[in-house]
Amino acid sequence: MREEIQVHQADVGDLPGIQKLAHETWYKCYPGIIPVEQIDYMLQRGYGLKTLKSEITEGKIQFEQILVDGKPIGFASHGPTDKLKEIKIHKLYIHPHHQRQGHGGCLIDHIAKKRSTEGMETLVLAVNKRNTPAINSYIKNGFRQRKAVIIDIGGGYVMDDYIMEKSL
Repeated sequence: MREEIQVHQADVGDLPGIQKLAHETWYKCYPGIIPVEQIDYMLQRGYGLKTLKSEITEGKIQFEQILVDGKPIGFASHGPTDKLKEIKIHKLYIHPHHQRQGHGGCLIDHIAKKRSTEGMETLVLAVNKRNTPAINSYIKNGFRQRKAVIIDIGGGYVMDDYIMEKSL
């Protein structure tokens, strides 16, 4: 039986499910890449309901949710950068039980099509340098490495990332 896959723009009512997906995904995928204490810190900082709600309601960040047979299995958020005609994917996570099935690529394609119709020309994202499965997925989906960065995020932690880009 074939799965029914849908992508839709998320709203405030979807945020508790997005928060739950983030926690399940991070605690399954990031140990060994970053310390658990950093996972806790970053989830608290970036995935509190108040933070997520302000991202949506301020209007610059959009969230997309991907559903398989009506069940949310992943999400992405995206918004403009300070560069003309450039959009950044801020968050993109697929539940571990649904990874490596093309769902992340489906979200990327959805965002790329949506934003290219608005005149955007470049899609960028940041990925941890040690997150090889994600890096490989982004390359498969047309991204290339733009530069390496180390960003202090407070709490004694840094994000040691590649910035990757894709032309739309």
